Amino acid sequence: MDSSSSSNNNVFLSYKCLDTNKTLTDHLYVALTQAGIHTFKHDHHLPIGHNLQSLSLKAITESRLSVVVFSKNYACSESCLDELVDIVECKVQLGQLVVPVFYDVEFNDVCEQLGEFGDGYDDEKVERWRSALREVEKLPGWDLRNFADGYEAKFIQQIVRHVLEKLRITKLHVARHPVGLEYRVRKLHSLLKIGSNDVRIVGIYGMGGIGKSTIAKSFYNSSFHLFEDSCFLANVREVSKQPNGLARLQKQLLSQIGKGTKVKIANDHIGKTFLQERLCYKRALIILDDVDQLSQLEALAGQRHWFGLGSRIIITTRNEHLLTQAKVDEKYRALKLNHSESLRLFSWHAFKTPVPLVNYKKLSNKIVSYIGGLPLALEVLGASLLGQTKKELWQSTLEKLRQIPPHKILEKLRISYESLDDVKIKNIFLDIACFFIGMDKDYVFDILNGCGLFPGVGISILVDRCLLGVGSNNKLKMHDLVRDMGRKIVNEKSPYEPGNRSRIWLQKDVLNVLKRHKGSEAIEGLVLDLLAPMHLETKAFERMRKLRLLQINNVHLHGNFEGLFEELRWLCWHHCPLDSLPDELHPGKLVFLDMQHSKLNTLWQGTKFLGNLKILNMSESESLTTTPDFTGVPNLEKLSLISCPRLLNVDRTIGLLTKLTSLNLGYCNNLNNLPCNICNLRSLQTLSLEFASKLEQLPEKLGDMEQLRKINLSATAIEELPDSIGSLGNLSSLALAECKNLRGLPSSLCNVISLEYLYMNGCSSVHNLPEDVGNIKHLKVLSVIGTGVERLPESIGLLGELTALHLDKCKNLQSLPCSVCNLKSLEIFNISFCPRIELGDSVQMWDKCLPNLIRFNLKNCNLFEQNVPLNLGAFSLLNDLILGGNKFRSLPLSLGQLSNVFTLDLGGCRNLKSVEVFPPNLTWLILDGCSSLERLSLSELKSLSSLDLKKCSSLAEILGLENLYSIRSINIQGCSSLSTEFTTSLIQVCFLDIRVCMCIYL
Repeated sequence: MDSSSSSNNNVFLSYKCLDTNKTLTDHLYVALTQAGIHTFKHDHHLPIGHNLQSLSLKAITESRLSVVVFSKNYACSESCLDELVDIVECKVQLGQLVVPVFYDVEFNDVCEQLGEFGDGYDDEKVERWRSALREVEKLPGWDLRNFADGYEAKFIQQIVRHVLEKLRITKLHVARHPVGLEYRVRKLHSLLKIGSNDVRIVGIYGMGGIGKSTIAKSFYNSSFHLFEDSCFLANVREVSKQPNGLARLQKQLLSQIGKGTKVKIANDHIGKTFLQERLCYKRALIILDDVDQLSQLEALAGQRHWFGLGSRIIITTRNEHLLTQAKVDEKYRALKLNHSESLRLFSWHAFKTPVPLVNYKKLSNKIVSYIGGLPLALEVLGASLLGQTKKELWQSTLEKLRQIPPHKILEKLRISYESLDDVKIKNIFLDIACFFIGMDKDYVFDILNGCGLFPGVGISILVDRCLLGVGSNNKLKMHDLVRDMGRKIVNEKSPYEPGNRSRIWLQKDVLNVLKRHKGSEAIEGLVLDLLAPMHLETKAFERMRKLRLLQINNVHLHGNFEGLFEELRWLCWHHCPLDSLPDELHPGKLVFLDMQHSKLNTLWQGTKFLGNLKILNMSESESLTTTPDFTGVPNLEKLSLISCPRLLNVDRTIGLLTKLTSLNLGYCNNLNNLPCNICNLRSLQTLSLEFASKLEQLPEKLGDMEQLRKINLSATAIEELPDSIGSLGNLSSLALAECKNLRGLPSSLCNVISLEYLYMNGCSSVHNLPEDVGNIKHLKVLSVIGTGVERLPESIGLLGELTALHLDKCKNLQSLPCSVCNLKSLEIFNISFCPRIELGDSVQMWDKCLPNLIRFNLKNCNLFEQNVPLNLGAFSLLNDLILGGNKFRSLPLSLGQLSNVFTLDLGGCRNLKSVEVFPPNLTWLILDGCSSLERLSLSELKSLSSLDLKKCSSLAEILGLENLYSIRSINIQGCSSLSTEFTTSLIQVCFLDIRVCMCIYL
């Protein structure tokens, strides 16, 4: 399962506070959180001074899934209904998932409540609410009365499982070239006997690098969906070595599977009790990867009765005897690759083909024979020979392999390390193996570059040689055997005295050195990442004169800092307890200073000269009131101050940072101004100020920051943009969402032809766009949802690269210019809920000039027959056609030519009397509220899965039901002209069940 480290929420909870906040919703929040799901709930995430509506909108937008808890008063709350509208918009526009939950209420009750509650609001607002409810109605919901026999705890568990399944999109990475894997996974599957109701434990054993984890990961990817819950617990051996490591592993296991109340596990003995209590009812798939001690198994899977019937536990280990001690049901010996498989895998890495080049076939066969069928060694050594044309080098590799005993895997891997002819690349490898696995590649690049190691070439070579990997999130990764090989090389320099090694990473070794003052000049890097505060003396570092890399999270240092850390390039000091850094501390070679979660009021007093500093992160430092004097850090490139709630101002010396490329002041909700000389930041590319809710204006000379590419001003209090913004010739993205005070855009913005994305959603005070907006010729997305815009400029037709135009809920928009026909690249065209718009006959031209439309939304736009394009078939790429809430009585026959349309929404078209043909491949058909519709023929819709006919009060006949082979749900609530006999026959013909509300589901 993907364990994203993103700070964004996975789930947004929408609920009526007084109904369920202390009951179901709170219990559901706890269960989701315990399952490892980042969940937004208002009373847990609303900081003092923040606006609930704007914060909720951002949380909804950033979430992957929304859970909507409908209760007895949900539809009587304006804020809940507005929230629901935002959720549905994110579903439609961003593909967000939505899970409706009904708590002691039926959907019909919610609709009736809205009918009564909505009387006090304007029709447009009520229609938006109704439309959102109609969208939700199409989704499968969870009703407490129909699940888990009404037991709330079981009901919550089922919802959490469902949410986990929906969110589990990214599978585990297995292998770049999975040679010989398929039949090995089949063998494992047969040993596990999936389907039997016992608890089975199977152990995969074999030497390191033989592919045990690869087999386990591949099985996990193919089978996790067969279980209620699943967990891949990686690196058990390494994590258990850390302080309280077993307890941390138990907590991780509980967070992914045991979705109970939040627990603190003081030690692994207590953890065993929790595991037994929380997992015994779970049918789970658990993989314990790289186990080397019986105590680890006893702590994580001590007894079979800890787990629910049908559970499967897979153990990977290098120790077969360990599996005998654990009394596993089956032992699976991971076999080496045979010669044919080995040659294929080696060739993929050495030649980028499945077979060796002709001139190297003999040498390749010999090398493969000596490697001995170990996948990791085949990959690493094959990659080390990629592009090497001198046969002398190949022969040398072969001779070295001949001298290494078959079982010495690290020594075989070491050949690849030794073949690195540059000592700098070797040092890059050792630094990463000891300290930087899992860290962002760009940050590591800057640190190593500051060490004079030239990592641009070095990292690329290590990746090519399979000694290093870079994940999709730009994080560095490394196989544990390759890591162990690197760390072994470091330890060999001083096997018994860690203080004489170049790098120290094990906590016990670090504490041994620091507490006993055993450090030496040999130490170049040291990492101490503590969960709880620890007090140490600065004297412990006095002899470490070559220290380049240092992490001391949660450490309280006492003593004199004079002369310390002069060679440091990286200092990571999370939870630093100091008010400011000591005056005598002068790490002049520092490149990256990471002080997140600190107690700092200001970083330093006066001026501190750090000429090499490139990255400074003080995010989430709650006591920070002001930024430091930046005079002494002229080479700073990245500055992050996210969520510093007491930050009032930015020191004017920030204008001296002429090399700064990224500045993030998001969520600094007390920041009310920026110094004018911030405009001197000529290298700045990204400026993030979102949710700096008291920021009212930008400096007039903003345009002087000529390298700016992205600006995010969402949910700030700005009233206008400076005219100089037109000078930003590299700007590609401008986000202004929810800037309620913004009155308009300066005409100079039209000079920014590089702009590709312009977001103005919710800027309700903006009434006009600049007349020359068409000059922004590279604009791809223009979103003005919910603005006060009254008309679009004629020049909009010049936006030849525009792919998405969002005009929804522009209540003052009256017309569209004819030039819209020139938007040849347009794929998404949304004009819904624009009550004053008059489209006229110009619509008849759109079918001839908008050939690339994929989504076309004209909901509630006062359309009559003459406003619907006659040749709808010309929209040949269209997937979604939304025409609901309009006034036409019929639709053109060309509707039947839309073979790529899967969703057709005609809901609320009260004058619609008939639809003669439908797009042939429809899966969703919405006709709810078509009260004049009398007859319907569906015989050609063989792919239709959902049919909504609610409140089609005149509908008396539906033909072709027997051909709806894919139908899953039909809603005929309020279809009063359909006879009882018809309803009965409907159930028989379509094999459907009927509910009291007359919603019929498969």
